[in-house]
Parts: sequence; C-alpha cells; structure tokens
Amino acid sequence: MLSLITLALASTALAAPQLPAGLSAAACPNYPYCDATTGFLSVPDVPGAADVIRAQEAIIRGNIAPTAGLPGIQAHAAAEAAVQQQSRGGFPAHAAAEAAVLLQQGRAPANLNAGELAHFQAEQAVRAAEQNLIVNGLQG
Repeated sequence: MLSLITLALASTALAAPQLPAGLSAAACPNYPYCDATTGFLSVPDVPGAADVIRAQEAIIRGNIAPTAGLPGIQAHAAAEAAVQQQSRGGFPAHAAAEAAVLLQQGRAPANLNAGELAHFQAEQAVRAAEQNLIVNGLQG
C-alpha cells in the first residue's frame, strides 16, 4: 500500500507544469504571462530596439488594435463592410431591382456617390423641363 501512495505522489510531482527550454523561473516568475517587470519579448542588440519592443509589449498587454490610430481606418472599415455586404448571396440582384424601382419612381437610389447623385439630379431636371414643354408647348 505504501508503494502505491509513493507512486501516486511521484506521478503528481512529475505532472507539475514544466517551463519551456531556455526559460527559468527567475526570468519569468509567473509563467506563461511574464509580466511587465521582466518583459516577454526578447530584445535584440540593435539601437532603439528596446523602445520598439516595449511599445509592442504595451500593445499586446493592452489588447489595443494596432490599426486604431491609422488615418482613414474608419473609411477603410466602411468600404470593407460594403464589399462584404455586396458579396452576400442574392444581394446584388436585390439592390439592382430596388434601384430600378426607385429610378422608375423618379427617386434617387440609395448609395449613390456625389457624381452619380449630381448626374441623377441633372437628369431629373431635364425630364422635368421636357414634361413642361409637352404640357405647355412652345408658348412663349
């Protein structure tokens, strides 16, 4: 019975978490997290590398999106979402049918850019002038 207990204790001791090769408990006391006191990315012997590595560690620790400060990222995300929306099954056909109905009703379809909207408005002005000529004739 004593040998069974000894064997159970030995297997429990061997099942304790093992550190990866080359990592000591002193270098990373709270493995696998390796906190900010010691850092967790290796720093190459290059001028300025320590600052870059510390900034990268701060981003990783803070769970900050690396694109958060990029100029134009919101416009890019909106364009990407529009592409994903357009690629849904059946959506392009539905959008085309909706635009055709709105055009027949003389209303501007959704999602026109500035140039297309200006063209649509000019086209509507020409049609209105055409209708005015038909109704009133050339009286004047």
